[in-house]
Amino acid sequence: MLGFLSWLLGSKTGRIIALCLLALAAGYLAYRQAFGSGVASEKSRQAQASLDALRNRISIDDQISKMSPADRRVELARWMQRDDDGE
Repeated sequence: MLGFLSWLLGSKTGRIIALCLLALAAGYLAYRQAFGSGVASEKSRQAQASLDALRNRISIDDQISKMSPADRRVELARWMQRDDDGE
């Protein structure tokens, strides 16, 4: 192993190979960093969308719970009628 390292750093060909390997490793690390930040960004976007949907659901549930039973029936009938029209 020590002989290989001394050849790698001691000869011109070895230094060129080492430089190429170093450039490949740097490129790979840069690619992984960019890919990782993209994944984190997408996870963050999805988490934000889930939170927005949850807030919307809580708001609607709160509105429904404040309605009287008669108002709920009227709203449900209106909602079902809209659904039948394809709107």
